[in-house]
Amino acid sequence: MGIIQRQSLKNTVVRFIGTAISVLATFFIYSKYKEIYGLYSFLMSGALVLSPLILMGGGSVSTKFHPQNSSRNFDHLLSWLLLLSVAGLILVLALSLIFQEPLARFFLQEQTDPLIQAYIVMVIPLAFLLSIKSLLGNYISNYKRIVVPQLLDDTTMRFVVPILVLSAGVGWITMDRYITLLMLLLAIISALLFIYLRKFEPIQLRIPTFLKNPLQRRQILLFGGFALLSSFGSILTTRIDTLMVGKMIDLTNAGAYAILLFLTNLVLIPKQSIFMISAPILARHMDHQEYEETRTLYRSSSIILLIAGLFISGMIMLNIRDIISIMPKNEEFTGFMAVSLALCVTQVVDMTLSMNQQILIYSKYYWVNLILFLALSVCNILFNLYLIPRYGLSGAAFSTLFSVSLLGVFGLAITYGLFRIHPFTRNTFFVILLAGMAFYATGFVDTGNAFGNLFAKSALYGMLFGVPLYALKLSQDFNRMVRIPLQWIR
Repeated sequence: MGIIQRQSLKNTVVRFIGTAISVLATFFIYSKYKEIYGLYSFLMSGALVLSPLILMGGGSVSTKFHPQNSSRNFDHLLSWLLLLSVAGLILVLALSLIFQEPLARFFLQEQTDPLIQAYIVMVIPLAFLLSIKSLLGNYISNYKRIVVPQLLDDTTMRFVVPILVLSAGVGWITMDRYITLLMLLLAIISALLFIYLRKFEPIQLRIPTFLKNPLQRRQILLFGGFALLSSFGSILTTRIDTLMVGKMIDLTNAGAYAILLFLTNLVLIPKQSIFMISAPILARHMDHQEYEETRTLYRSSSIILLIAGLFISGMIMLNIRDIISIMPKNEEFTGFMAVSLALCVTQVVDMTLSMNQQILIYSKYYWVNLILFLALSVCNILFNLYLIPRYGLSGAAFSTLFSVSLLGVFGLAITYGLFRIHPFTRNTFFVILLAGMAFYATGFVDTGNAFGNLFAKSALYGMLFGVPLYALKLSQDFNRMVRIPLQWIR
């Protein structure tokens, strides 16, 4: 995991810097202006739901077919992906016109939040800008470069969005200007990513040669179609909850839910870093049917992600009560313990098992992933429709937990059945056992002060979990990552 380890570690550091900015924003801005932040979360979740339709499977196509991009018969891949995105935008616009009346009846009901009614139309332009930004970042990762795109993209968003929310909250800018500046921000980031991409590949926006070859054309269109539907199902499985909270309750609750979701999403930072850099390598292994190499990558990645997931989620659950207590208007976080627990468990399950979906996507059985995602996305919607009216935010959180767990279990069973690959070793059990013992022991700590608890619990849990983990050498990759800062200190 040489380059994976280096780039993932650097990217994780960059992500945590951005996250530190978001944590401060959450404490001092988002928690104070929940409705405005709820609108941002609602619109961006809606944009994420539409982005697979706009990308038309472009992200997965980029990863799978980029190794062939240098071939004279398979060139100008980026041109094709951008062309697909424009076609996807036209498709979304056409569908919105065709289904204009039922969409209006659903989103423009009298009980729907007025801000949603006013700005729901901005979801499509936001989705297009978000899609282009995502496509360029994904394409750059094929060159095993994820740190600079992370700085340009995620870190910039985390710095600027709080400023926009604060400006709208105190009345420095109107809500119209707030949404306009958000779109401008996405456009600027996309332009910077495009400029950075030119460092690795000359940008020539031409009609690709492979479109003239019926076999290659069919291959890329078929894979792109399945990738589109799989991505759409994945988004519905994991991100529909914020949309449904905003629609079925209100934007203030959506903002509170988004804050709790943000805190628990800290668990996903290492996963996003590792997956961005390992996806091209995994695609190459599956393309050459190198299953032993795939098994090694799968197990080493899964155990390091399990360690990270248990470490960060343990920190969150031990400190969540104190974190909420120091936020403004903390009385609005009703049922936050159950919500936080469900979301943390969801993230740990996702980190440990989600590479199943990556393996299936880049194999010849990629169509299986489509069936899996679509079936479970329907389950998630049904779970949300049943549980949110009865249990509020807790219902949304447990709906996501049930869906992600089912996705992980079925994906694990299918991957093992097809390739005899699974992520578990004896060390997996010992990692979980260590985390449980450290969590139990740290739970008795109480300094009587919220800030004192944050420091004491975090330090003790990190020591009780991390030191035995390092000493027992349960993950060589974890030990190598720990030795890097130790060498700097020396």
